Amino acid sequence: MADTLSELAADTVLTGRVHSVRIAGAGFSVQAGREDVSGCGAISLPLHVHLHGQRIGVLTAYYDRGHPPDESTMDFLNRRAAEAAVAALRLEGALAERASMARELSETLVPQVFSLRRSAGNLRRRLHEPGPAEQASEELLTLSTATLTELRAFVARLHPTALDGAFTEAVRVHAASVEAATGLRVRVECTGEPPVELHEEALRVVRDALADVVRRASATNVTIRLHHNEIEVQDDGAGTCLGTRRTGFGHTPAAESPVF
Repeated sequence: MADTLSELAADTVLTGRVHSVRIAGAGFSVQAGREDVSGCGAISLPLHVHLHGQRIGVLTAYYDRGHPPDESTMDFLNRRAAEAAVAALRLEGALAERASMARELSETLVPQVFSLRRSAGNLRRRLHEPGPAEQASEELLTLSTATLTELRAFVARLHPTALDGAFTEAVRVHAASVEAATGLRVRVECTGEPPVELHEEALRVVRDALADVVRRASATNVTIRLHHNEIEVQDDGAGTCLGTRRTGFGHTPAAESPVF
């Protein structure tokens, strides 16, 4: 759904009516067009959801100072704001659904599988003689451990993180949610942030990297280092040859960015 908001912002700029557009609200923020708008005039239009009678965000359009939008452009921007309100409402619903799924997994399935794994471990300790029962308990323990790891990784991916322009804070919020869900200790260090237009992609990379660390199950500490054109995720696990992942940004296409 976030892509829909991004496309709306980009399409609005491509018409040539304004230089830059930012659509933002609680849990979402996208921008297209000129990054430096310090010398521009601006007009903000609320994103209203008439069915609920509430404002869920703002569309801000930037234009040449001294040349405000004419009536035709204002009509166009109002239509775009209405479209953005619908897209934002859908995004809000999707994030709420993901949060509900993550909460349900954390509160029900994860504890159940954890109990299953603990029972399998107790059973193995009570079996002193080798045989079919001991082999079955080993298989049960292995399966329950793998299932618990996958569930924790899935929960880490599901936890939604509001990206309202403060990228580093969004990373810290997601890191805290992963800590709470998995028991990992996650530290975030920042010397710079990627460009605004890459914030969504960069946050996705961080989520995927943390989910991979959780899945390997051998790590207890993770450090995320944010730089202007690179994200580094380092852990103390033994599941891979290298405990460090670096992802480049800038001139590197998003689809080719992960470097392990």
